[in-house]
Amino acid sequence: DRKMFPWENPAYYLSALTLYVSVRYFLPEKKKEKVQDGDKRE
Repeated sequence: DRKMFPWENPAYYLSALTLYVSVRYFLPEKKKEKVQDGDKRE
């Protein structure tokens, strides 16, 4: 039995993709919401 490397494991790609999307999409969205809230207060 040969050991599976991270780049040979589909779960590795899924977790990496999820992390990438979270950083690129969810974080910017939260920043936008904070800015919008600030504008509404004014």
